[in-house]
Amino acid sequence: MRDMDNTAIAALYAEDAEVSHDDGKPIRGAKAIFTFLESFRAFKVREYRITPSETSADALHARQAGRYRQKVTLPDGNTVEVGGRFAADWIIDENHRWRIRRMATYSQ
Repeated sequence: MRDMDNTAIAALYAEDAEVSHDDGKPIRGAKAIFTFLESFRAFKVREYRITPSETSADALHARQAGRYRQKVTLPDGNTVEVGGRFAADWIIDENHRWRIRRMATYSQ
C-alpha cells in the first residue's frame, strides 16, 4: 500500500469486484479498480493502519470490518490524515486464492 504498487493492489480484487466510498457510485470490475487506483499515483501514503473489529469466515467467504487510518502526502505537498470505517468481503477464486469481492469505506 505504501509503495502504491497499483498492479499488486488491483490483483487482490476479484474480476467482478466493487469498491465504494460512503454513498458514492461503486467502481466495478478489476480493470476499473486499477484505473481508479492509478488516479492516485501522485499521492504518497506515509502511514496506513487498519484495525479489524470483526472477522468471520467459512470455506469460501470471509468478511472483515473495522477502522482505517491513513496519513497521505497530496500532490501539492500538503499532508493530511484521513480515516473511517471499512467493510471487506472476500471470496476464494477458481485458483483457490483469496480475492476481495467488495471493499467499502465510510468517512469518520
